[in-house]
Amino acid sequence: MKAGDYARDSFKNEESINYYIKLLKYSNSNMEKIKILNNTAMIYELTGQWDKAEEIYSISAKLAKRFGYKKKLISIKGNLCKILINKGQYRKAIRILNNSLKICKDLNDLKGEGNTKSRISSLYYRKGQYKKALFSAKESLLIAKKLDDKYLLSSSLGNLGLAYWICEKSDKGLEYFKEGLKIDKELGKDRDVGITLGNIGIFYLEEGKYKKSVKYFEKSLVIAKKLGDLRGICESSGNMGEANSSLGKFDNALWNFKKELSIAKELGDIFMVGYAYSDLARLYLLLKNYRKAEYYYKKSIKIFRKMSHNYYLCENLYDLSYVYYNLNMINRTKYINKQAIISAKKADRLDIIALSKLMNVRIVGLSDMKKAEKQILKLLKEYKGLDFIAEIYYFLYKTTQSERDRRKAVTFYKKLYRKKPNFKYKEILEEIEKKGKRLKS
Repeated sequence: MKAGDYARDSFKNEESINYYIKLLKYSNSNMEKIKILNNTAMIYELTGQWDKAEEIYSISAKLAKRFGYKKKLISIKGNLCKILINKGQYRKAIRILNNSLKICKDLNDLKGEGNTKSRISSLYYRKGQYKKALFSAKESLLIAKKLDDKYLLSSSLGNLGLAYWICEKSDKGLEYFKEGLKIDKELGKDRDVGITLGNIGIFYLEEGKYKKSVKYFEKSLVIAKKLGDLRGICESSGNMGEANSSLGKFDNALWNFKKELSIAKELGDIFMVGYAYSDLARLYLLLKNYRKAEYYYKKSIKIFRKMSHNYYLCENLYDLSYVYYNLNMINRTKYINKQAIISAKKADRLDIIALSKLMNVRIVGLSDMKKAEKQILKLLKEYKGLDFIAEIYYFLYKTTQSERDRRKAVTFYKKLYRKKPNFKYKEILEEIEKKGKRLKS
C-alpha cells in the first residue's frame, strides 16, 4: 500500500493505480481491500474518470456492508455522493446522504454526522438552495469544533464561505475562505488549497479587483495541473475567462470558456456544462453578437431548467430577454422576461427582479415614453443598487437623448467604474462622454 500511496502523493496517478491493482490481488484483509479500492476510486475521481470511480466506490460499499463496517460504509457513500453531485444526480445523492445521516445518529457517530452534513451542504449549494446549504454548513461546523476535527473544520469552512458569499455578499465569506485555507495548508490538502484559492479569487472578481483575482486563479490552476485535477482545471479556466472578459481581453476569455466547456463535457459535469454555455453567452452578448449569445443561452437555460436551478436560470432568462430586445423581437422579449421574473422570485433574486421590471419599462417606452418615465420613478424608489440606477439613466438617455439624463448616467457610471473597473462600464462611459462633447461643440 505504501508504494501506491507514495506514487499518489507524488502526483503519479497512473503509477499509483497500477500499484493498488497489484496489491488488491494479494491482500487477504477485507479492511485493507476496502482502503485500496477507496484510494483507487479517489484517483479516478480526481482525474475525471467518474464512471470508473463510481463503480469502484460501489464495490467498496458492498464489501463494507457485507462485513459490517458501518462507519466505513458511511464514509464511502459520502465519497460516492460527491461524484453523484458533480454528475447532477441530486435525488439519488440526497437519498443516500439522508440514509447515512440516520445511521450516524443510530450509531451515535458524531464525526460521520458532521461529514454527512458537510456533503449535504455541498449538494444544496450545487442545487442553488443556498439557505439550506448555509444551515447544513453551520451544523457541520458546530460538530467539527466540538470534535476538534480539522479535516471536517476545513470542509465546513469552505461550505460556509460559499453560502455566505451567495446569501449575504459579505466579507464573512472571505473570512471563512481564508481560515479554511490556513487549515488546508497545515493539513497538506493540496486539492482543497487549490479550490479555496479559486474561491478567494471569485470573491475578488465580484468585488471588481480583477487583477488580484487573476493571481488567485493562476495559483489555483497551477495546483490543479500538478495534481491532474481535471475538474479543478475546468473551474480555473472558467474563472480566468470571467476575469479576462471583465478586463476586456476577449480573445483570451473565449479561449478560456471553450476550454471550460470542453473539459466539462469530457467530465460529464452537467452543472459545469451549463455554466460554460452561460459564460460563452455572456461574452457574445458583451460583444453584441446577439445570435451567438441566443444560441448559448438557449443551451444553458435548458440545463438549468432541467436542474431546477432557479438562481442561474433566472439570470440566463433575463439575459436572453435582453438579447431579444436588441434583436427587436419584442414578443419573445416579453415571453422570456416573464419567465425570468417567475424564476427570480423562486430564487429570491431581487437584482434580476429589478432588471426584469426595467425590461418591462423598456417595452412600454417603445410606445409611451411618458408612462415609462412614471414607472421608472417607482423603480428608483424601490431599488437602490448603483449598477441598477446607472442602467436606468443610461436607458433614459438612449431613449430621450436628454442632456440631464446623460449627465446622470455619466455620474453613476463613473462611480460604478471606480468601484469595479469593468470593461463594460468603461465602454459605456466612453460612449456617453463622447456624445456629450459633441453636444457642447
